[in-house]
Amino acid sequence: MKIQIVTDSTADLTKDIIKKHNIIVVPLTVTLGDESFKDGIDITPDKIADYVKKSGQLPKTAAPSISDYKDIFCEIAKTETGILHFSMSSDMSASYQSALVASQDYKNVYVIDTRSLSTGIALLILYANELIEKGLDIKEIYNKVLTRIPYVNVSFIIDDLTYLHKSGRCSNLAFFGANLLRLKPSINVKNGKMIAGKKYRGNISIAVQEYVKDILKQNTNIDSGVIFITHSMIDYSIVESVKKIILEESHFKQISEAITGSTIFSHCGQNSLGLLFINKI
Repeated sequence: MKIQIVTDSTADLTKDIIKKHNIIVVPLTVTLGDESFKDGIDITPDKIADYVKKSGQLPKTAAPSISDYKDIFCEIAKTETGILHFSMSSDMSASYQSALVASQDYKNVYVIDTRSLSTGIALLILYANELIEKGLDIKEIYNKVLTRIPYVNVSFIIDDLTYLHKSGRCSNLAFFGANLLRLKPSINVKNGKMIAGKKYRGNISIAVQEYVKDILKQNTNIDSGVIFITHSMIDYSIVESVKKIILEESHFKQISEAITGSTIFSHCGQNSLGLLFINKI
């Protein structure tokens, strides 16, 4: 059976990956004031940043509806193709539940709660694609992906707490203190939820380098396949410094750069950067 991979725009897949593996991406909706846009289609992070700066208001994001998923699953099912759908963590978005409900009308549709976000989802998609190329059947691939989920390592360092503060995820006191002390907090994804990590002090360039070194030292059993450097409109010189550290302190076969889409940007703001990879089982 042919297998089609489907995912949400929260996976922050690069255009090259989408094209190479023929992946179908379902966009989330981003709303700025009275206008709604489709992530990855007619809205960009720079437009969001400009809107927040001018209006002082955060964008709103919404998961695809059950009918959105049904439309896509229906078209694929007509060709007797199996579907592996990768959703953002169900603790962070309603996309998983909507896709799960939609899938019940069709055979051979497997909806995966990745317990992750951004290119943490992309890592699982790349793993699934490797298994597809090896000729495994869809149920076996589904089970192997589920086994791999707890080993996906996702973390980010945040430069500007404005977005988290405005969304209510950061208190007034923490926001004021972080700005006063020039703190750059890190965020880790554990068991499908975002939790606060170490706080770094100083400008974002120095803080990012310290964060990267810490993450690589803390994880001593890393799968050396792929690591994503995923960022939200950060200065390219900082990305280059991160690549240099990775090359000096680890041995990945592939270092991939990805830029956050509009949905992820709506919650982390500009100048965030994350390292995303998989640890060995």
